[in-house]
Amino acid sequence: MTTISVFDAPNPAFRADAVAHILKAHWGLEGTQTALVSERDQNVRIDVPDRQYVLKVANRAEDRAFLELQNATLAHIAETEPDLGVPRTVPTLSGEAMVVHQGHLVRLMTFLPGRLYSSVKPGPELLASLGRTLGRLSRALRGFGHPAAHRQGFLWNLDEVALLEPWLADVRAD
Repeated sequence: MTTISVFDAPNPAFRADAVAHILKAHWGLEGTQTALVSERDQNVRIDVPDRQYVLKVANRAEDRAFLELQNATLAHIAETEPDLGVPRTVPTLSGEAMVVHQGHLVRLMTFLPGRLYSSVKPGPELLASLGRTLGRLSRALRGFGHPAAHRQGFLWNLDEVALLEPWLADVRAD
């Protein structure tokens, strides 16, 4: 039996009323919705008075263990480097980290304000800031482990770089 890849499965596309239902039913929240860019999931910024969140609806093909890895990683970073800006998982009204809605795993995270790295003009100060942040992130992850961290066949896993060979012609060398 072949498993469909998260890169081949369609992104979730819940309408605003469905997002509002999920948010109210599982987190007891109502707010203004703003769609966010996502590679393979559906992410919606939720603005409530004095707070902002991101409702993350996972692709149907996403592995639950991988989302649990993400949650555990964020929790570990928050514990070891509390001042490092990472989102926090917001538990449901019943205390769960995620719920299933129509076959999709759904989580609510705190929102981190700021600009996308791709929208900022690169320069020495930005690169130095990025280096400092990555150093702090590396230090925060020291000693962290999770069974789902060793994901095989996943294009973003640097241990699997050989899988990128079919796209080498698309990479510019300048």
